[in-house]
Amino acid sequence: MKCNICGDDIPNGANVCPSCGTPVNNGQTMNTNMNQNMSNNINSNINQGYNQNYNQTTYNQNQMNNNNNNSDEGNTLSIVGLIFSFFIPILGLILSIIGNNKYKQSTGKSNGCAIAGIVISSIFLAVFVFVIIISLAFSTLLWPNVRSDIIEQTYCNQAYNCNCVDDECTCSYDIEDEDGNKEETKSITCSKDSISTSQESTLSYQ
Repeated sequence: MKCNICGDDIPNGANVCPSCGTPVNNGQTMNTNMNQNMSNNINSNINQGYNQNYNQTTYNQNQMNNNNNNSDEGNTLSIVGLIFSFFIPILGLILSIIGNNKYKQSTGKSNGCAIAGIVISSIFLAVFVFVIIISLAFSTLLWPNVRSDIIEQTYCNQAYNCNCVDDECTCSYDIEDEDGNKEETKSITCSKDSISTSQESTLSYQ
């Protein structure tokens, strides 16, 4: 029998190794414990490596799922944004921008539908703003003439004591309160055609 510590031969029936003095049973026990510890360490390293690989694989799978979800959601928002860009440009622009950001986060590329929605929405919004500005400009320029026409339509139909030169007449008209009582008499210049036919008897010509 060999000593488990020094490796020398141990005579049969000996309780200790004649070379190193190690008890025979203790040496076997130590060797067994060493083997057991080595086995446990190997198993622990294997389990640790497996757990790390499993966790990394799980993380990668979850990341891929999140990217796929963001890609699908971004693509859907991009398509909806493109549709709305023709009807409600401001909503189409917002949806297209959000959809493009989500799609770009998951794929690293821009979404074609989103880019088209952004461009079309921007064009429609620019045209809308331009039309509003032009409308305001024209209304500002034309309002004095419109106001004059409104006054002429309103008060010239009530005018009397008109003195006319050619087709232009200077007439009087009454300002009334809420109860219909006359408060004030004012003068107004009216065209002959705007004076009520019932007032023609009051016309005088120069």
